[in-house]
Amino acid sequence: MSYRLLIVEDSPELLEATCDFYRKEDAGLWDVVTASDGNDALARVTGEDFDLMILDIMLPGASGFDICRAARKRSDCPIIFVTALGSENNVLKGYETGSDDYVVKPFSIRQLYAKSLALLKRAKRNVDSEILRCGAISLDKKSITVKTDESLFRQAIANLINNAVIYRKEGTTIKISCDGKLLTISNTSEGEIDTSRDLKQPFAKGSSARGNHGTGLGLAIANNNLAMLGYKLEIKISEDKFTAEVKL
Repeated sequence: MSYRLLIVEDSPELLEATCDFYRKEDAGLWDVVTASDGNDALARVTGEDFDLMILDIMLPGASGFDICRAARKRSDCPIIFVTALGSENNVLKGYETGSDDYVVKPFSIRQLYAKSLALLKRAKRNVDSEILRCGAISLDKKSITVKTDESLFRQAIANLINNAVIYRKEGTTIKISCDGKLLTISNTSEGEIDTSRDLKQPFAKGSSARGNHGTGLGLAIANNNLAMLGYKLEIKISEDKFTAEVKL
């Protein structure tokens, strides 16, 4: 795994020395991107993603403060100011702008590197803490999105379809319908198989293997998988009729 690092510095010698240190200290750990002009750096932070930024403040074009403000509109990645501006007002302005650390020139590149690793470690912990997991369900608190294990869902639906096949009469087909809230799987003699959902394509011909996917085990697996995903399953079975309803 490599981290994208943006280094913005208008001193060619310092830029080269910093880049060389990061690239050699941990080979392959850093994907280093550089800019020596503030406007070039501003364009990069508004259109690219980085894991860490090291910014000078006094630059041709946009200042480091401008770059930091722009970056904070789309990213929470660690930002370190490295600058000759060492007054208390400038340091406070740097933190107010959104930086995570402020290093005054002249400085030790080795110490800057240690700060970089510490900030990355902290950032990774913060990202991990934003994800809540429960069984096969994960909740991203930041984006308010819920993800489920697709393989569990597909396996559950495959087992339900398999049972519909087992219970079908000769000459009947398997019908799958979904209105966004309710997914229904049944054997029917009316109409064609609904091919709107690719998850049932392997079963379109009505093939069935009892074995490990026999009715009892197959339904138990489907019920368990769907319960883990937070869905409710209702089964209705008669001698030759099978209907499964999954409340989404």
